[in-house]
Amino acid sequence: MDNKSKPFKNQHLEVIRGIAAFLVVIDHLINRVPEVMQYKNHYINLIGNWSAEAVIIFFILSGIVIHSSVENRPRSGFNFFVERLIRIHPILIISVIFSVVIEIYLFKSKPSTIVIVGNIIPVSTLQGYLVTMLWNSNPVIWSLSCELFFYAVFSIFAIRKNGLNYSFMAVWFVLGIISFIIYYNPIPNNLFVNYLAIMLAYSPIWIVGFFIWSIRKKLNTSLILATLSLCCLPIISRAHITHNHFDPIKNLIFSIASIPLFLFLIRENNGDRSHFSLIKKFSCILIICMTYSIGFLYLINDPTYPIVSKVLYICLPFSFLFFYIKPFKTLTVTIYYSLILKTFKHLGSLSYSIYLIHNILIVVIFNLFSFNLGLKLLLLCFSVYIFSYLLERKLQPALNQFLKPKLLR
Repeated sequence: MDNKSKPFKNQHLEVIRGIAAFLVVIDHLINRVPEVMQYKNHYINLIGNWSAEAVIIFFILSGIVIHSSVENRPRSGFNFFVERLIRIHPILIISVIFSVVIEIYLFKSKPSTIVIVGNIIPVSTLQGYLVTMLWNSNPVIWSLSCELFFYAVFSIFAIRKNGLNYSFMAVWFVLGIISFIIYYNPIPNNLFVNYLAIMLAYSPIWIVGFFIWSIRKKLNTSLILATLSLCCLPIISRAHITHNHFDPIKNLIFSIASIPLFLFLIRENNGDRSHFSLIKKFSCILIICMTYSIGFLYLINDPTYPIVSKVLYICLPFSFLFFYIKPFKTLTVTIYYSLILKTFKHLGSLSYSIYLIHNILIVVIFNLFSFNLGLKLLLLCFSVYIFSYLLERKLQPALNQFLKPKLLR
């Protein structure tokens, strides 16, 4: 197999994917399980309330990986979309079946056929314009509705025989910005337009990831700038620019602030000796400063956060200064490569299944078993891992081998 046909794999992106999946699980434990919720406070929230941001990270990663995949292995829009369906739907269908069983037998609520089919397609959203969520058992499916929309639009309009249509991607980005108007001001009794506005409103985040791959050789970053970018993300994610928890404006700013981080992670030179011109360095610093300023202005005037949390969020970006201390930098890099990399890279390879089944298992374990909290948490960790491993490493490869020759042309 030549290099052109090899799928793009980056171990650092897998680590980010694994951490994001882990944060979703922690968030749902903290906010959906009464036994755990009793311990909630502002300081627990500093660690746990990150599922919305994790989804945004998934969107950015998707944009990067899809662009790299199509660039390294060109194929038709039809083949691309079928491959995505084969990747998404088997595990999604299984999760929806288990979710429906839980809804019926644990929550005594039988979803309609439309709701079941709408979550399998999927076209369900948080707002429920076309189809409502399976709120009790598996509310995470809403993000897959966005992902499938991204893939459908990308396969139909962006993939061409002679390459990718970058002009369309730019137009799509602008349409996404314009759709914010309808997102915040839904049109009464026009469910499809409102649904389309949601899909378009989240599209710029995915497109940011798409263009990160495009500029990776033109705009490089260093470990210092990547750290600064990473440490700016919490203050931006906590900026209440609007009263909407899933705020596409804030999430777009969040994705822009992440550009230096992801550019560092996907750079072709794995060392830390990144040499780039002053204007390129200035561009990265400008991105960071602008996004940090927005987060700072909104956070400092937000009465919902205690002063300690505000100080932590505001000061965190300045931790990049520690990387000028050689022993600290060496220790951090050692911890990353010896402890974090292997564990979360492995979780990243299972992240799709972890994302789809963890809430089902949380509901089952914390509703059907009566032993203490510690044992429930151990059982949850074990069961999430085993089910995810079986789905990703056994079922999905078998389905790939069976379905791809039949469906791809």
